[in-house]
Amino acid sequence: MSQTEKKPWAREGIGRRSVSIAQLIQRTDVFLTGELKGDQALARLCAVSLIQLVGVSLTFILITWVAGRYGVPNEATWRQDCVLIAYALGGTIVLLFLTLIFSYLRRWKSSVPEGVILFTFAANIIAFSLAMARTGGPSHSFFAQLIPMQLSGILILEQQKAMMASQQSTKRKRAWFYAGFTIVVWLVAVLSPLQVDIKDVPQTYEEMAATILFILGMAVTAFAYWVTPRPEFIASFRRPEPTQHD
Repeated sequence: MSQTEKKPWAREGIGRRSVSIAQLIQRTDVFLTGELKGDQALARLCAVSLIQLVGVSLTFILITWVAGRYGVPNEATWRQDCVLIAYALGGTIVLLFLTLIFSYLRRWKSSVPEGVILFTFAANIIAFSLAMARTGGPSHSFFAQLIPMQLSGILILEQQKAMMASQQSTKRKRAWFYAGFTIVVWLVAVLSPLQVDIKDVPQTYEEMAATILFILGMAVTAFAYWVTPRPEFIASFRRPEPTQHD
């Protein structure tokens, strides 16, 4: 068989691979967006960006300036570790706002901001689980309460997405994936050698930090539930369609 006779077979194989890749991309888009419109995805991304900015900034202040005021030494291992974790979460803030800006200006697909939201959820779960392990474990750390709050937040966003896309039955199954991921990361942090006991933290500081983080978690959860589906908030991200001139 000549080389030219093999070309249709080769083209057919390439075509099948192209179709498979296209189907995979399409399924990924549907999984991430649930047929969300662009303005809806941007509104959700903006809410998550603001929550992440406030949450990480307040946490950073608690483990740096406030901890110093309560006499926690700068060389404390847990404090240095938590500062590094806060810096890492600062990278998610940059990613969130850059995605928000470029998604609005360049009209990126809704799957891009939705993917960044899921990435931020995963990063927060890992970061807070690690911070929990470095500050005494689940029974002692004031970061422990933030982990179930993160799960509650993403489940609220998923419920709102289901309502917007009118596909509630398919979205309910995702709750088990988020819960399973959170449980696995939590168990790894608790059972790993990373968990340490801390003895150089004043009790008054622990109580104050736990109180502030609890209030913060409740406030941002209510904010996500209240602001994300509001029609006027979504409309602020709706760009007018370009007009065609004769």
